[in-house]
Amino acid sequence: MMQYQRQVSIRKIFSPIKINKLEIKNRILMPAMHMNYTGSKGEINDKFTAFYEERAKGGCGLIIIGGANFTKTSGCMPNMVNMMMEENIPNIEHFADVMHKAGATCAIQLLHAGRYGYWGQPYAPSPVKSGIKTGATDLPQELTIEQIQEIIEDYAQAALIMKNAGIDACEICGNTGYLPAQFISKFTNRRTDKYGGKEITDRMTFNIELLQRMREVVGPDYPIIYRMPADDLLPDSTTYKDYAIIAPYLVEAGADMLHCAGGFHESRVPQLTMGVPHGFSAVLAGYIKKAVSVPVALSHRIHDVETMEHILIAGLVDMIGMGRPLICDPDLPNKLEAGQLDEIRWCVACNNCFDCVFQAQPVACFQNVRAGKELKYNITPSKSPKKVIVIGGGPGGMEAARVLKLRGHEVILFEKENYLGGELFMAGRPPGREELMRAVNYLINQMVKLKVDVRMNTEATVETILDENPDAVVMATGSSPIIPPIPGIDGKNVVRAEDVLLDKVDVGDEIVVIGGGATGTETALYLARLNTLPAESAMYLVQHEVIPFEDAFEKWRYGKKITVLDMLPKFGSNIGQTTRWTILQDLAYRGVKLIPNATVEEITESEVKYSVGDERKSIPCDTVVVAVGVKPNNALYEELKDKIKDVRLIGDAKSPRKGIEALEEGFKAALRIE
Repeated sequence: MMQYQRQVSIRKIFSPIKINKLEIKNRILMPAMHMNYTGSKGEINDKFTAFYEERAKGGCGLIIIGGANFTKTSGCMPNMVNMMMEENIPNIEHFADVMHKAGATCAIQLLHAGRYGYWGQPYAPSPVKSGIKTGATDLPQELTIEQIQEIIEDYAQAALIMKNAGIDACEICGNTGYLPAQFISKFTNRRTDKYGGKEITDRMTFNIELLQRMREVVGPDYPIIYRMPADDLLPDSTTYKDYAIIAPYLVEAGADMLHCAGGFHESRVPQLTMGVPHGFSAVLAGYIKKAVSVPVALSHRIHDVETMEHILIAGLVDMIGMGRPLICDPDLPNKLEAGQLDEIRWCVACNNCFDCVFQAQPVACFQNVRAGKELKYNITPSKSPKKVIVIGGGPGGMEAARVLKLRGHEVILFEKENYLGGELFMAGRPPGREELMRAVNYLINQMVKLKVDVRMNTEATVETILDENPDAVVMATGSSPIIPPIPGIDGKNVVRAEDVLLDKVDVGDEIVVIGGGATGTETALYLARLNTLPAESAMYLVQHEVIPFEDAFEKWRYGKKITVLDMLPKFGSNIGQTTRWTILQDLAYRGVKLIPNATVEEITESEVKYSVGDERKSIPCDTVVVAVGVKPNNALYEELKDKIKDVRLIGDAKSPRKGIEALEEGFKAALRIE
């Protein structure tokens, strides 16, 4: 029987649009992101161009690169796209030519970091210290009038360079708290000259002069895009209502499109992580859209087709920015237009890419191993197809099976459990982490589509493997939980984190979690929300006056009483830098108590006894959850490695790490089996 698949509207997404006189074939743009792919001096190279060429061939309408370094006070890192180096101009010309031949239009974003300067002495409208850690030195120096005018001229001349090099448009980076936004904000602009003032219109002078001068230099027909926050998301700064007032002035001064994106970097409002609702800022961008007649674009957390089409049809914006989704799946637009929704490898907002940027490393994608390595890795048919057995249906095992099958090998996958996904399946259980299941579901769909022989509920043994007479084996057997030697650890009230996440056990109302790493903190979040009131139900009860709003809010926010103990001083130390703070913030908001530097001494039926230094304490509880880490599950590998010539150990079975390592090792193992 043919399976029914609901049709999703893409009418608006794939309609053309004009920015000034530049026609773009669809409403999808790839916003500027610092990828760390250029040369050490910011020169555009083959690696950089190949990455974007694949996204252009994948159907993206407009590709914006950057931020680009264009002036000596910008504070940009040396390996950001360099507009000041004359030797880079032929590279820029070549890049534009490649994008056009691949079917996309392109733009370069000009970035002045202001007080967020990453390199050297930062310069800003006022000497207000950066709210985030950067590589820059000291307090920002206040820009002089002469320096401001020099920066404006450098912006304009850089735009002229890109126009002459064949780049289709220029973008000014005025979002996430960079220099243009710093001039507008009363929090960061405390000047009393013509570039400051109490009124928001007074603090717009820099941006108005910048756009006017750029328009004067590049002419009337060259598209200028102004990227701006929809809201600074910062106390005592510029709000969405303020930006709706500002927007018409920006357009009058020369902006052909307004591109709404994130608030200030130091905002404590999560904007990029997977717990953030899709399209959360679309309603804010809608205020700006109503205020102007030029196109308005929106980026950040638009990671599904329904959200894309909805906010376009609703008239909230005119274009959709998709950065991380196009890192994850460069063919996303083409697949979407062809109706191949189950073929799209959707970004799950794990933020590994952003963690790479903060570590000054080339961006790597959790799901797409080829991102940034397009010239290095290609999935090609095997010259001598083999029979390969994969043990373990986690992300590494399924990725290995997928690539092996694409290369023409015969593949059998053994999975001892009744579900696929391994640790990733459990990681997707806590509230706000459910999006990880999209990565699992993609791989499961690939197993079905490619007709991989998947044998569930089947624990592989040396005998079963040898009976299949394979040419090679990929061991992706994962890890096993560590059970610490604590008195009382075998009590009836003690359970493992994985059993909690898989709903295999019941828990009480007062719970102690032992272990404050990723598994412990995320399990605590899962438990804290286990008996709370869902937001939609809460609003329904309030709407019909069943319970007052205050009670509904309390029931939505607070549930079980949770305490997390850890021997280390820092919780979530194995969680990515750009995600960790949001999880800790959410735990605090839900009333979860975190106790660091704690050594558990004993577990009884009614309490956990622990010590912090020389002080002994106890916590009453009815359930204890153990989440102290894992160890490699590699016993089968040790038994098998001398019995079959080609046995490859990957993922946690090799060494417990993150999902990205498991996926990458599965991908590479599949490429290396010839």
